[in-house]
Amino acid sequence: MIMMYALMKVLAILALTFADTPPNPSHVVIDGDLYILVMFGLTENGCKDMRLYPFQYMEAVDLGLEYVYRNHGQLVGVRIGAIFLDDCSSAEHGLQITKDFYEGVLLVSDSTGARIDPDRVVGFVGSETSDRTMKVAEYLKTVKTVLVAPFATSPQLSDRTRFPYVVRTVPSDSRQGPAFAALFTSLGWPNVHVIIEDDLSYARDLANAFKAAFEKGEQGRCISSTHMLNSSQKRYNNEQIISAIINSTSKTDIVLYVAAVTSIRPLLEAKEKYLGNERGKRLVFIGTEGWGRTESLVKGHEKAAKGSISVGLYGEPVKLFDEHMSKLRFGQSSPRSVYTDSYFKSLFNCDTNCSTDMIITEAPAYSQDTFVMQVLNAVLAIGKATLVRFRQKCKRGAKAICKEFGIEFGEEFIKDLDNVCFTGIDGQDFAIRDGESFRAYNFFYWQEDGTPIKIGASGSEGRSYTPESKHLGFPEDGYYGKLPQSECSKKWCGYFCRRCRLGRNRNKLNSKCWGCSQARRERYTKCDACVPDGEEFKCFNCMEN
Repeated sequence: MIMMYALMKVLAILALTFADTPPNPSHVVIDGDLYILVMFGLTENGCKDMRLYPFQYMEAVDLGLEYVYRNHGQLVGVRIGAIFLDDCSSAEHGLQITKDFYEGVLLVSDSTGARIDPDRVVGFVGSETSDRTMKVAEYLKTVKTVLVAPFATSPQLSDRTRFPYVVRTVPSDSRQGPAFAALFTSLGWPNVHVIIEDDLSYARDLANAFKAAFEKGEQGRCISSTHMLNSSQKRYNNEQIISAIINSTSKTDIVLYVAAVTSIRPLLEAKEKYLGNERGKRLVFIGTEGWGRTESLVKGHEKAAKGSISVGLYGEPVKLFDEHMSKLRFGQSSPRSVYTDSYFKSLFNCDTNCSTDMIITEAPAYSQDTFVMQVLNAVLAIGKATLVRFRQKCKRGAKAICKEFGIEFGEEFIKDLDNVCFTGIDGQDFAIRDGESFRAYNFFYWQEDGTPIKIGASGSEGRSYTPESKHLGFPEDGYYGKLPQSECSKKWCGYFCRRCRLGRNRNKLNSKCWGCSQARRERYTKCDACVPDGEEFKCFNCMEN
């Protein structure tokens, strides 16, 4: 009886242990002599539920590494591999698993069972948000490891004192904000609403960059309202915000939506509720680079998306990547097979009836993610810097890593990566200048069938807008049944208010403003709009006596 009780106790402990273990692997390895540490949010909800798009990023890394290895003039006899870490879509988890790897708590082995020492890591690629990237970057500073960011656009990452080992293959939002301002000015849209996702530093930084550029030196521009989107109740809160906008007295249909990519579908779902309302139907949502040209984001919500405009990062879809994806098969044995099979199941909506005949690129729901090219360029950038170091430190004709190659060479690596140029896998020249991508943005108009068309592009600094030759008449010439409205109804005094009345939801500002400074002296009797400006509130649409 005693032995039976002890056995039952052990089994109970094991059951609890395995119940708390995430069902998906915490890391995946592509063998190499040197390694890039790669971090994506492969799962969410406590590492339990797999996400669809990070699988494309994994395959982009694989394709990029193969390109580095096979391309003429690259490393000879030395292969760069990858260690994929899953941050479970959490900044804290990402930081912890990175520390665990470098401090020897998380033991990672290659396919032969040999342990991979952190000293063999030449660089880091990731993560998918600015907040998660900054968390990891501050730790990587302590181990002198370069981080190449293909997603993170926060201007904070340009601070070289805080982030000395960070470069990125995307432009900073200090350019995206002016790009939106240039777009609105060019299209004759001086009045906009702004929606900001509340818990993202990325969203706040981008909104501030837009606001500074939009209002700079221009008395004829105005922001009718600013709304904070609650991340935990996206669809419900989106409905509330849309209702507030269509019931306001503002004379604009233009809404800049500054939020994470995961907020796009909840926004479109919320808008569908108001398609029967003439004002709601006319709203034109302007989405940030996370939306880009990704068609699957609007799948099933094409009517709600029609007329929207999204900004996309430089470049066109990479043909070689689509060819790579078309060769993958369900049930194919690989280090990433658990993710491959889950991707097939989600893409084809199959579970027990998935087939090896299915081809990813032929699935109606497939579209290449906006950030695939940026991930490819991040891998190629590290590959180029590794090649430069290998040639400098190891003897001519060397076919193995020499002792002189060294470890913890982030300071030297960052000098090579700060200003680098190469021909990308798409055949186009790519350059990083002063730690950031030299290219800027494309703008896309969403058609009724759920496909985007490129209507224009911004300059490299994001301060200008150039329309495509085929779409010089945009937004006229039939793009909208009725042209979007956007005008500032009254004078903008721009003075600061002493206080603004808040509704029950304290993030929502009502259109009343008291104590607009100098109002009486300047002959303004009241302000009818109130907009946050740092820790204060600005008064707009001042009414004259």
